[in-house]
Amino acid sequence: MVDSIRNIRVFISSPGDLQKEREIVTEICNQITQDLGQIKGFRVDPVKWETHSISARAERSQAAISAQVGSYDIYLGLMGTYFGTSTGKYESGTEEEFEEAIKENTEKGEPKIQFYFSSAKVDLDNVDLAQYGRVKEFRNKLENYGVYYRKFEDLAQLQVLVRSGLQKSIFELLESVDYRGQVEPITPVTKYTDLKPYNHLKNLEKLLRADPDVSSSFLFKDATILLNSYTGRLNTVGLKTNEFSKLLLDALRELDGLNKNPNRSQKKAVRLTTRAFEKFEEFVYWLAHEIPKMDSEFMKSMSDMQRASMLMANEIPGSQDDLVSLFDSMELTKQQNMSLSDACEGSIAEIQNVQETGFDGLSTKAYVALIADFVEFLKRANDTMDTARETVLGGG
Repeated sequence: MVDSIRNIRVFISSPGDLQKEREIVTEICNQITQDLGQIKGFRVDPVKWETHSISARAERSQAAISAQVGSYDIYLGLMGTYFGTSTGKYESGTEEEFEEAIKENTEKGEPKIQFYFSSAKVDLDNVDLAQYGRVKEFRNKLENYGVYYRKFEDLAQLQVLVRSGLQKSIFELLESVDYRGQVEPITPVTKYTDLKPYNHLKNLEKLLRADPDVSSSFLFKDATILLNSYTGRLNTVGLKTNEFSKLLLDALRELDGLNKNPNRSQKKAVRLTTRAFEKFEEFVYWLAHEIPKMDSEFMKSMSDMQRASMLMANEIPGSQDDLVSLFDSMELTKQQNMSLSDACEGSIAEIQNVQETGFDGLSTKAYVALIADFVEFLKRANDTMDTARETVLGGG
């Protein structure tokens, strides 16, 4: 443990519609402080207008914010489909903050600049196309400046990319002979608040902060528990999907026989189809509540997995083979995701076949929409696991 730390300021710049993304970046800054900052002697200070500025009189509100925020070491920009409103000098506050950062970088070589654009699928009917057009123009401006940016499909992928990007920039700062930073006495302000129930155990908490081998082991354990819960939920979805599909196929066979022989009794067809759609209604309601739980568990497991991996990669010699084995073992989860995705897409086709028979059952719009979203989630989860592997093993 070190007796003093360097304070590295990360300015988080974005339009006002990305509150969740800003909170994730803030949490990652705190986690990097917890994981490597205590060992290497630095603290990451997330700088935001909402926490680092107060109401003040100025010719322009954006100028007041910039003056109070002050200097920083890393500029981290975020943008989705909304660009922002004019500051009187630029078309949005984010654009003005970026221009100030790029000017400083050009003149002084600092701050370091990172930018992340959301590439999540959106309904263009709900998007202000004029704002979205400005976003695309701004992205082109970054390319003209030579700023390399990354795209993220969802919050899980954002956290993986930001943690990797921030750590790389922080290490570059610490290794630079020109970087001095703000040195201040170390204080026990950071806690492993997300490593419950361990954080109230004072001696263990101290050991977690001081020993990367111990802290990475606890992080891996938490990640494994979360990932196991996630895969358990996947298995349950798979079983329920298969059960539902079997009921549908039985109903379809009976309906097909009824179409071939109109004189055949309709009772069995009605009974089977009604039972299938009763199960369908229960399944839709259950899955609508289950997907957010899976999303949360997956996101937290990826966070803990990446944190532990980066601790090992940086602080534990000879850990590369263990990390390769770890990410290789995640291939099974990816295969489960794809198998379930295929099964879900197949169930959509079965629902559509039932509709074509003319059966006037319950509305299937909610089911089709829900499954389409779930399939997209599974595919994004696989992309996130690939990105996590790249950031840890591929130097991304």
